[in-house]
Amino acid sequence: MRHENVFGAPHPALRAHVRSYVGYSSSTGGVARRRHSPSGIVPLIITLGPRIGIVEDAARKGPATYVDAFIAGMHDVYALSESPGEACGIQIDFTPLAGYLLLGRDMSDLTNRAVALEDVFGAEGPHLRERLLDEPRWEERFRIVDGFVARRLERAKPASPAVAWAWRRLNETAGSAPVGELAREIGWSRKHLAARFREQIGLPPKAVARILRFQAAERAINAGVELGWSDLAARCGYYDQAHLIRAFREFAGVTPGEYVARRLPDGLED
Repeated sequence: MRHENVFGAPHPALRAHVRSYVGYSSSTGGVARRRHSPSGIVPLIITLGPRIGIVEDAARKGPATYVDAFIAGMHDVYALSESPGEACGIQIDFTPLAGYLLLGRDMSDLTNRAVALEDVFGAEGPHLRERLLDEPRWEERFRIVDGFVARRLERAKPASPAVAWAWRRLNETAGSAPVGELAREIGWSRKHLAARFREQIGLPPKAVARILRFQAAERAINAGVELGWSDLAARCGYYDQAHLIRAFREFAGVTPGEYVARRLPDGLED
């Protein structure tokens, strides 16, 4: 098994919207499935080799639909992707608000979905992939993506400053900021805040907060932090160990103990 990553930084003017660029190349010797837990990003995957498979029905592990490129909205369930023995491509991780700006559409349309690039960007999507295929150097590929993103953002309708502030507060507190307090600070009802979050983020703030707490626990496990489950639950803002276990079952499809036991490189399924 071989897996190589090349990391790139977006242009400084884009860093409020783009988390990272990663070029990847891998060989697994056969078809491989990867499990993707919910996260606070909107990923864009563009293949530069064989197509990648999207598994729409993660719970039943149904057949994959293979595409050249896709963008995924916010998820509150885990997702599965599938790749053949050889894979090569680039992943661009956007903030959800950047997804709203780039796509110019209600982000709830993409919740728990992955959509082919041409279906959201039209002819610009395949053209971007062609330009990346023509350029062999990763640094130049990242700069091509910079230009594409910058041009889309120039034409974008602005997001709500109140939603952007609430989203930032949830991230800064790893999901522990009370949603009611956020709504009061903004001067909105909780119902209105939830509606605007669904439109511009893809999920209501309560769901986003739960995902951010889960991510904090997932990061701690992956970093090798040595804590009992009860202590980990307390550290990551869970009421008790049972709530931590429930979150892992919902967002990763396994218990925390099973998550640790089944971990394989690059998120491959055992």
